[in-house]
Amino acid sequence: MRNHAPRRTMLAALMAAALGTLAQGTIWHFGDGAGLDFNGGAPAAIGGGASYSLDNSTTASDAAGNLLFYSNGVSVWDATHNVMPNGSGLLGDHDGGQCALAVHRPGTNEFYLFTVDNWNGPNGLRYSVVDMTLNGGLGDVTLKNQLLHAPSTERLEAVHNPTDGSWWLISHDWGNAQFRAYNISNTGLNTTPVLSTIGSVHSGFNYDAAGQLTASPNGTMLCCGIYDQDLFQVFDFDATTGIVSNARDLPGYNNAWGCAFSPNSERLYLTKWFDNEVHQVDLTAGTWSIVQASDMLVGNTSGNVGGYQAGYLQLGPDGKVYVAKFGQSTIAAINSPNALGTGCGFVDNAVSLGAGICNAGLCRSPMDDGPECTFSVTLSPAGGCAGQLIEFTATVLSGSPSSWQWSFSDGGSSNDPQNTTHTFSEEGVYILQLIVSEVGNACVDTAEITFTILAPGNAGLDTAIAVCKSDVLLSLNDLLSPDADPNGSWYLPGWTPTEAYFHPAIVGHTIIAYVISGNPCGPDTAYVDVEVKDCVGIETWVGPSGSLSPIPADEVLTFTTPTPRWFSTFTVIDALGQVVLSITQPNGVSDTHFDVRGLSDGQYCLLATDGSGGRSCYRFIVQHR
Repeated sequence: MRNHAPRRTMLAALMAAALGTLAQGTIWHFGDGAGLDFNGGAPAAIGGGASYSLDNSTTASDAAGNLLFYSNGVSVWDATHNVMPNGSGLLGDHDGGQCALAVHRPGTNEFYLFTVDNWNGPNGLRYSVVDMTLNGGLGDVTLKNQLLHAPSTERLEAVHNPTDGSWWLISHDWGNAQFRAYNISNTGLNTTPVLSTIGSVHSGFNYDAAGQLTASPNGTMLCCGIYDQDLFQVFDFDATTGIVSNARDLPGYNNAWGCAFSPNSERLYLTKWFDNEVHQVDLTAGTWSIVQASDMLVGNTSGNVGGYQAGYLQLGPDGKVYVAKFGQSTIAAINSPNALGTGCGFVDNAVSLGAGICNAGLCRSPMDDGPECTFSVTLSPAGGCAGQLIEFTATVLSGSPSSWQWSFSDGGSSNDPQNTTHTFSEEGVYILQLIVSEVGNACVDTAEITFTILAPGNAGLDTAIAVCKSDVLLSLNDLLSPDADPNGSWYLPGWTPTEAYFHPAIVGHTIIAYVISGNPCGPDTAYVDVEVKDCVGIETWVGPSGSLSPIPADEVLTFTTPTPRWFSTFTVIDALGQVVLSITQPNGVSDTHFDVRGLSDGQYCLLATDGSGGRSCYRFIVQHR
């Protein structure tokens, strides 16, 4: 708190105007360890908050009322009350009036955190970005202290635009009569503001930078307290264009400070710094002179610390207006703020803060983005197959979306309303993104689902082989093509199940089936024609001019001659008389090597042909380990 008499500490402004139930404003952290939870209806004191603020703070919660983060304009704390990564060193000031305000970027998991310096300080109006998808869902500050304008006053407010779902961040310059309105949509922050020059010039002594700026819940009016001018001003606001107009004065409020509208936007509540009075003005009383004359004292706060008494005002998610009390462990409340006069039900010590202490401000929370569009998506069949028409169905859970944008990660897209179909040419993991919105983007929701498209069963290509009659079992799995599914079953003629081997004991043809079953994309069957021949074997018919090793061979077979010879070609012939390997040999070498890893187990002839046409057959055996 500043120690410059008669300087006072600033109080948090009324929350941003929004539509519907204000679910995101249900957790407040403010002051010195003060906290309130509105999720049960009535506010209940909570502890654990790590921030300290003499003036305003801001808190963000999700639609279910769970805390996301909070800030005093200098640091950002996550839901576990730890400073976020990159969340310190913000250029606001915890003694800077409405020094921090978090505004949700519609349709995303990002928030813009706006800060202002104290009084008309050099740091001015800046913004940082909080991404709630990072740091395990606890959030991270991804962009920090980006300058929008300087010098600025301490005033910040946000107004929801119900026509397109966007927000307006509203500030006031120092040294002139200019309001700035920055638009925040689902595409981001527009850093070019809408400018409105209207009302009093905020200049002179630093105190004219102080006083609350707040919007009516219906988004059509603004109220601004100007401390050193002893003046509140009421303006019209166009939430479609961002233009501020029609300034009207409420003079005669010494040290004009806090202001808040009733939920029906028909009453205006006002406080004066260094004073304990709470006033009501009836905005529906008649002409503006009659409105001015409708002022009524509706309550007094207790407690006085250094002259600081009633502070800023804030409309709560329960429809009551709360009044900050500097240095106190309770806050005041206006229980029926729509009612006229003392019927509004002012209560001094309305809410206990437990061990927490309220200072000049309460907590400003970004409210919801208007009506929600929520949905779920299913696909049929659930285990879709490549080449199959897949049907996608969206079930609306809330809202009345009229626009549907389907995008598939294979490049397909559709604008079909609510249901669409798509065919995937290949198996794989795919992502569907669906964006739904109402007319004018009044509600927008985006979701992504990941799913797997399966391939039909693949038994491999049909094949035919010839083997020699033998007592050695033939491995059927060795006959499969490389891309065949290895989880199939073998069947002998008559669809008799068999193990994955075959006994080639009888000469003739046997058709063996290999079947892939249990695949939701359909079975597949391949057939192997095994011809068993009565092979007579291979005999060696050479002289002692060469030898083979090792016998049996596994990987490499070497042909060796005592002295270099002039063999021109080598040919390997299997037991069926088929050529399976050939090589041309340079003249004058003693050793020739053959790679036999691609040959099946069995006996072979190495047919060597010399330069004069003479041939020799060397018998060898291949046996793989």
